[in-house]
Amino acid sequence: MKKNGFTLIELLVVIVIISILAGVSVATFTGYQEKARIAVQLANLRSSINELLVLRIDYENGGITANELMEKDLSVVELAINVGRLQTKQNLIDITGNSCSDCVCRNFSFIPPLSGNAEECINRWDIILTALKSSSEIDLSFMETDPWGSPYLVDENEGEFAGDYCRRDTLFSAGPDRRHEADDEDASGDGHSIRIDFYNTALCGE
Repeated sequence: MKKNGFTLIELLVVIVIISILAGVSVATFTGYQEKARIAVQLANLRSSINELLVLRIDYENGGITANELMEKDLSVVELAINVGRLQTKQNLIDITGNSCSDCVCRNFSFIPPLSGNAEECINRWDIILTALKSSSEIDLSFMETDPWGSPYLVDENEGEFAGDYCRRDTLFSAGPDRRHEADDEDASGDGHSIRIDFYNTALCGE
């Protein structure tokens, strides 16, 4: 009796179909992983905001120092940036539309009476907050200033220059003297800065 078997064409068709199904499954799984990662980051961000609101009450009652509040503020902003980058799949520089939001504020004093480019400088932080709300779906507008009354500041570095792509984005507080020194607050003034982990870890590492 003649045995019926698969022809070469039939086998190729089956292999192609299996490959397509496998590709769809991997893409779907990757999509679920990304959504789960964003959900975790959002949960962490919302929890941190609740903690921050409690700390702000503690600060008003003298329970914590201005430095402690400032550090928590900056950690929440960092989380919001991470969520925004995940949701939009963009660097911070693309989210804010600026490659150096703090540049106009360098060597600038926020002690009244303000002069010169004060309005533009202060508006930079408002623009950042609006961009973070749009990208992360989280409203941080209550964080108008640091504990000393100055706006927080941001320098968008990652992806700014093709030949020097991997430079970390930086967040600043002008500190108690309310003066934003150029380049490095920690070294040249009484302010504070934190550098954010890279978004493009495939190119830049962690």
